[in-house]
Formats: sequence, C-alpha cells, structure tokens
Amino acid sequence: MLLHVKTKVALTTILLISMVFFTACSGKEDLAASNETIDDNTKWQKDIRYLSKELEAKHKNMYHTISKKEFKAQKEKLIKALPQLTEMEKIIGLKSLVAKIEDGHTAVYANTPIHLFPFKVMTFEEGIYIINAPEAYADLIGTRIKQIGNLPVDDIIMTLSDMVSRDNGIQRMSNATNNLFIAEYLKAYGIISDINQADMVFETTEGQEKTVTIESTMDLNKLKWTSIGMQYKDISNMLYVKNTRAPYWFEYLPKEKSIYFQYNQCFSNDDNPMDDFIERLLKFVHENEVEKFIFDMRHNSGGNSVLIEPLIKALAKNERINQQGKLYVVIGKRTFSSAILNALTLQKQTEAILIGKPSGGRPNHYGEVKKFTLPYSGYEVTYSTKYFRYSDKDTDSIYPDIEITYTFDDFIHGIDPVLQTILKQ
Repeated sequence: MLLHVKTKVALTTILLISMVFFTACSGKEDLAASNETIDDNTKWQKDIRYLSKELEAKHKNMYHTISKKEFKAQKEKLIKALPQLTEMEKIIGLKSLVAKIEDGHTAVYANTPIHLFPFKVMTFEEGIYIINAPEAYADLIGTRIKQIGNLPVDDIIMTLSDMVSRDNGIQRMSNATNNLFIAEYLKAYGIISDINQADMVFETTEGQEKTVTIESTMDLNKLKWTSIGMQYKDISNMLYVKNTRAPYWFEYLPKEKSIYFQYNQCFSNDDNPMDDFIERLLKFVHENEVEKFIFDMRHNSGGNSVLIEPLIKALAKNERINQQGKLYVVIGKRTFSSAILNALTLQKQTEAILIGKPSGGRPNHYGEVKKFTLPYSGYEVTYSTKYFRYSDKDTDSIYPDIEITYTFDDFIHGIDPVLQTILKQ
C-alpha cells in the first residue's frame, strides 16, 4: 500500500437499456406448448418453479450464499403472494429472489416496456448529479438530485438494491442507481403514484432547492439532449470520459511522457482488431520515451479475459515499464467479470500499482454465463457455470493500493483525480 486518499464514490452513467437474449430453452416446449387455458398467476407459479429447478440443476453452486431451505422459503413466499401483486411487482419479486443467490452473473431479464425519467447522472462524493437532460430540463443540468416522489434518493437506491443481482455491495448500490429513473419500479415500490410524471427535488450548486414535475418517456432517442459539457467546457479535457464507447484506445501525453490506455470492453473490435491494436501500442512504447503506462479499466464490465493477455505479458517483460511507480492500473465500481481477472493478472505478474475505487466484482467469482428462457413469460435467466479462483484472499472486492475521491467540483473543472495523482507520483 503506497498511499491512501480517502474515497467515496465512483463514476456512474445511467443509460437504461433492457437486455434481451434470443435463445431457446430445452424443455420449455414441454411446459408451455399445450392448448390448455390457465390464469396468469398459475403461469407465474410455473415459471418460478421452473426457474428454481433449472438454476438448481445448472448453476455451478446456486447455494454458495443462501441456503437451499431459505431459498425455497423465499420462493414459496413469492408464489403465495402472487394474487396480490401487480405484474411489475411480480417481476420485481422474481428479480429479488434470484438476487438472493448473490452472483452478479445470475439474473432475470424481463423485456417489458418501461417509462423512463429522462436523465443521465454521475455519482460523486457529494451525491448524484444530473449530467445530461432533454432541452426541456436543461436548467437542471449540474444540480444534485435529492428526492423523487416521497423518498430521498439515498433511500430509493437502498430500496431498489434488493432486486439487483450482485457480487458485492458496491455492485449492488451501483446497479440500483441504474434503476433510479424507471417509473414502473418507482411506482411498484410506492415511491411515486403515476408512471407518466413525478415530482423531484433538486439542489443547485448554490445550495438552493427546487421541486420540478418531470414527465417520463418510453423512447429516450426521440428527445433532443443537452450535456453538462456545454456548460463546463473543461470537462472535455478529461481523458477518462473522452471516449468511453470505444472498446479500447490510447493516447500519448508528451509533457508527462506517459501513455494513457483505456480498456473499456473485453471484446475485439472488427474495425480495429485487438491483435493489431496491441502490436501498434507496443511499437509506440518501443519507439517513444515512456516513463509511465496507465492501464485504465474503471469502465470495463467484462467480456473475454484472454484478449488482453498478450499486452499484459509484454508489459511484464518490459524492464523499462514494469517497475514500481511506472505502471498503474485504474479500477472502479464498474470493473467486473473478465476485467477483474485482467486486473488480478496485472497485480500478480507485474509491479503495477492499483488506483481508483474498489471493484464492482469479487476477485474469486462465479461466471462463464449461459442462459435459459422461462416458458410462459419468455423472460431470460442467465446463470454461472464456472467458479474462478484467482486470489488466495477471498475478499468481496479488489481494493486499490491508492484510493481516490471523485468530487463534482473536480469534474466540472476538468480534473481527473486518478490521473492527477498518478502524474504527481
């Protein structure tokens, strides 16, 4: 441990996307193909029992956290409550049941139409701030959201976290924030009364509060958006928010003689294949004066862990780079799955210093995902088929050597505290 910089919260961007997996499930037809007419609650009951049976048979170790007896009790409790629940409450109940397994890769995906309150936010030390909004709500950009309906935002996130599939508490709260603006969830929990609109309380940078009635939408793409970067021009200078949609890219900082490499997705881009990219990157390192190499995975939620290994091996062999204070690995609450494995490999095989926030995934975790379809609802269920043990210490997260505080004030002034700390070392 080289340095401890007190830390709180990392970057979160809310772009609410419904995930759909187009596969079929063996045995599904046997359960649902008959012409019998059954009521919705019976269909739900059959789906819940089917889910339980399939997970027990197919998951690598379904009961690693919750006992079989407790899971069965929770399942029967949900089945008993079905007649009193709305459709969305049933979905939430099913998600919450699966979340009790405590495996971030094992989850229910319900492809149902939803109403969204149209904001994109980021989380900082001080709270959750509006970063993007439609033009109609442009004056709310840069404000901190404090309350939705009848509850403070912190309480809402805690409430929503119950249905989040997770490896640890960091991922639980981060992904709950991703659900903050789904109107159907908020109504199901009694936080708002109308999925079409809700009163929200915002706080300006001057500390003034204002309540605004926000209308929801079912199509974010139809709105004309505006960004906080139009108000605070220095934000565009920050590398860590510059090009997060690209799976990987790098930039040379000539003044600091440093390479900044951002690895956002463990996938190879057809237009820029990973092998070719790594070759170009290593050629650049060889031909230029490089005093520090920054390997940023704070946005990376996984994919194929093998893809980046040639770069890791090359960095491990590079005597100029593989030294204390020369190689840095940035992690955060979105670092998950294969990105966790890559971070651990760098930690073991190089002199890398880990910096940022604790990871959203466990060092030792369940993964290698498969899926099946529930016979009546058609909802997809993912589950883990393998246990990855990469660390002798079975901790709930990868904890960085240097922890960083992200503040809203730094952000609007174009300061990345991670990069700032590294370049001062």
